[in-house]
Amino acid sequence: AWYGVIHRGYLYAMATAPAKAAAEPSHFDMELSEWMGTCNTTTLQETAWVDNPETVTGFMSKAFVTYTVNVQILGPDGTTDVSQVKKRYSEFEALHTNFAKRYDGMAIPPLPTKDSGATTEANRFKLNRMRGLTLFCQAVMMNNFLRNDKGWLDFLTPGMSCQTDEDFDRQSEVNLGYIKWRQLQQWTSIDDPDPAEADDRCAVLEQEAKCLEKQMKDMAAAAEKVERAHTALTQAMTEYHVATKKWQEVENDHKEFNGYENQPPIPPNILFRTPPSTHFPPLMINRMFTLYEGWSRTLAQMPRLIQFMKVEMFKYLGYHASEVRRLIARRTTLLKEYEKAVADVATKEKKTVKPEKQEAHNLEVDNLKLKVNAKREEWTNFTKVLLRITVPLTISERANIVRNMAGWSAAAANISGSSLSGLGLDVADVVENSDEPADIWSQKECITAMQKSMESLGLDLICRFEPSPSPFKATGVSKQAAVPALGEGGAAVPANPFNKVKPDSPQPPPAPVG
Repeated sequence: AWYGVIHRGYLYAMATAPAKAAAEPSHFDMELSEWMGTCNTTTLQETAWVDNPETVTGFMSKAFVTYTVNVQILGPDGTTDVSQVKKRYSEFEALHTNFAKRYDGMAIPPLPTKDSGATTEANRFKLNRMRGLTLFCQAVMMNNFLRNDKGWLDFLTPGMSCQTDEDFDRQSEVNLGYIKWRQLQQWTSIDDPDPAEADDRCAVLEQEAKCLEKQMKDMAAAAEKVERAHTALTQAMTEYHVATKKWQEVENDHKEFNGYENQPPIPPNILFRTPPSTHFPPLMINRMFTLYEGWSRTLAQMPRLIQFMKVEMFKYLGYHASEVRRLIARRTTLLKEYEKAVADVATKEKKTVKPEKQEAHNLEVDNLKLKVNAKREEWTNFTKVLLRITVPLTISERANIVRNMAGWSAAAANISGSSLSGLGLDVADVVENSDEPADIWSQKECITAMQKSMESLGLDLICRFEPSPSPFKATGVSKQAAVPALGEGGAAVPANPFNKVKPDSPQPPPAPVG
């Protein structure tokens, strides 16, 4: 009897005890809008993730990888609990296939591709796939129909199969998610789209989805390059701060040369600027070492961020566009089936038969007309679901993903920026906390001297940037800022604290602007 359980307490009961449970009939009897509202109250408290990829090697079988699927669910008492089950990638594929068969017209959350980035590194391959599977499971948990699907519940139950046709038929018998999806398809408040308008819109959607799919592949490829470049830069910065540490050790071992101990006092201002004892090489190098070490650790986070964005955003959005194209192709197939049925009726009606076979012939024509009506209704309903339900939901999901991307990018920039700023201010405090006049050793004077020196060597100045309504503009280093500046054509604009730009300063190549 527990086999048909669909209600929200199902996973909780399975995770805490093997006792049998009974389905809540109220979930089946609820009005669609009421049921959706009930489901939405638990959405933010329930999630899923995939981890712990393990390679299993059998004595007589080919090695394969299993992944642990973790599901956090809301129990009847309002508390959350986590259940776990191990699954192979082939089982995810079977579940995805069943979803596509059962929920015709729905944009099914995409799975990671089989190549998962076509990487030759085994661990990287497993991690990429694991993250893609996590996105799939989280998207299922955010979909009120799929998360209540019998196939999904079976998938999360140890020992249950969902890979055969028999499993699919069994799961379709009493399936809350599918029943509610059918109710949504038949919802009278959703108008049938005009056929000509639907054709035009589908053509535009297909073209846009194709362009977006390609662009997301380009973004993922670019992110891959940035990730590898940051990894190399992190390694180089690590070597730099290690070399700085050795430099400090050398300075400590050569006390005569660095003037730190046992030196007679130098007459004041004989060299224009005589540093206090707290500013002699070993102590200042120690501060620089701390700064470079923190700089290295901050840079080390960038590859993780880029990899996160690449998997979490670009590839997933590309798969999204691919799924929309699949649905539009499915609509085209249904239209061709409908047109063929119409042609079959016309052909059959033109056929001349003997009087004694006329009645049978008319019956065949009537049956073909019924098929025409069925195909037309199937095509119309699919088009209605695609344009009135699936596409708006897909647009909403894409908006959430891009919004998250913007927020996470800003959070990463703020964390990294504040880390480096704190390290820099720590060194600046040491420079400023001396008995010397502020106009000699202040941070402002350090910045001015640095910029003048760089300018005299023909180097681009070190700048900060700040956002403006449009376009972005660069400002001097003395002003607070957050984002890179863009000039005409998308080129970065070097900031100059002296309100002038050297005409012969090397300029970055202009970047194309969409």
